[in-house]
Amino acid sequence: MKKTKYITIEGCDGAGKTSLIDGLLAYCEENGINQQLTKEFGSPLHPMLTDMRKIALSDEHNLDELSGQILFGFIAREHRVKVVIPLLEKNELDLIIGDRGPDSNFSYGPVHGIKDSLINKLFEVVYSSQAKKGDPDLIIYLDIDPEVARKRINEREAEKFENKAVDRVEKKGVEFQKKVRKNFLKRAKNNKKMKVVDVENKNKKEVLDQVVKILKKEKII
Repeated sequence: MKKTKYITIEGCDGAGKTSLIDGLLAYCEENGINQQLTKEFGSPLHPMLTDMRKIALSDEHNLDELSGQILFGFIAREHRVKVVIPLLEKNELDLIIGDRGPDSNFSYGPVHGIKDSLINKLFEVVYSSQAKKGDPDLIIYLDIDPEVARKRINEREAEKFENKAVDRVEKKGVEFQKKVRKNFLKRAKNNKKMKVVDVENKNKKEVLDQVVKILKKEKII
């Protein structure tokens, strides 16, 4: 019996996750692959979480860093148990595409000035217990020099928050993203499910083609 597969698309800000996801959605439509897009932080399939995401990301609220990570953990846990696992258990889809996943929490969390051991403990609890059933089958990590990614961010339209607030993570700058990148790459070394795709000198089609090739090789599609 065919099993619904779940993949997550990861990367530092500006790596091109949105472009790749758009390409994958088009590819699925053209090839008759029944898919569902969701988001680790603010899935439209769980509207309450989209509102909570804005609180977690907006610099208007000036959240304590650990409070912010706990909120991200709550969002991730609810998404896992209320969205991902039910979709996997229904087994009606060919593919679930996740815009970010657990690796973002483990990679971004420690860079906010919180001890690795504390962040790891927090998110191990978030993804523990019955939530382990929602682990992704494959993780695509888009790797890029944060200096190049920053230029891409500057060229795109910024996400809108109320009262002219801005994304408190993106505003931390390039040095912050360099540390996040190191964490992602460290995780990739220790996880066979995590595939690193160098996107720095590739156009959107080249990245999509490489990712589709990986998904076929790993029998995801």
